[in-house]
Amino acid sequence: MVDRQKASAIINAPPTELTTIEKRLYETVIDEMGNAGDAYLVVENGALQSAATAHHGLLLP
Repeated sequence: MVDRQKASAIINAPPTELTTIEKRLYETVIDEMGNAGDAYLVVENGALQSAATAHHGLLLP
């Protein structure tokens, strides 16, 4: 699957509760991207589930 899930499995970190501002920013990301599956973060029930994600520099052409 996607590398972020492999990295998260190796790190095995617990979910991180998002702040109110982070939740709003995440909702903005989903609105801009189209759906949660297109974002690099995995968020469930207001908590970040992915322990690792891509650095924005990796997204540049």
